[in-house]
Amino acid sequence: PSHDIGVVYKEIGDVSRLVGRLYEIGYSKYMDNEVSGLYSGLPIRFFNYSYCNKRDKRDDKYSYSVCEVVFDGNDFPFILLKSETIRGGSKHDMLKEGSVSLEKDYNKYFKLYTRKGFEIEAMQVFNYDVLGFLKEKAHHYNIEFIKDRMYIYDDVLVKRKSDLIELFDVTKKFIDIGKDLIFRLNKDYEAMYHSYGK
Repeated sequence: PSHDIGVVYKEIGDVSRLVGRLYEIGYSKYMDNEVSGLYSGLPIRFFNYSYCNKRDKRDDKYSYSVCEVVFDGNDFPFILLKSETIRGGSKHDMLKEGSVSLEKDYNKYFKLYTRKGFEIEAMQVFNYDVLGFLKEKAHHYNIEFIKDRMYIYDDVLVKRKSDLIELFDVTKKFIDIGKDLIFRLNKDYEAMYHSYGK
């Protein structure tokens, strides 16, 4: 998909620029194979990310394929759509928030989490049109909103061009169908700032 986003490639990425909950876990954090550009006017990049964590007195390594989209000038409440079918079976706890009930059979595939007071906004972003698409095409990805970022990630490393194309296609589709709702999320968050605080 390089012709679509005007690729810039970096062999080693800067972990210090990452702001999601995933990047607060563990130690020996490492980011590589970064591909960045623009889509629909938004800065976007793909990369591999890994960290280590203790398990039964040994250092276990965990790896992810990540897409980051930056919404400059926006400030989102934390929202996580957590896959129940993520391919590597990652179960690390990134949550300090309560869950939001999902209807129909979406609970088989996802759990939705956000800060208290932002449940309606979370469900507006992850409405049935969006969840229906994700269930059909992308139920093994986690999707996180935090600060001015959106992260889509899978706990299996991209090793083939087709894997990268799949992640890019899912990201494009999610932006195309949800962009207006995402920007409205920022406005709603600003409006509720004085009621709930940051």
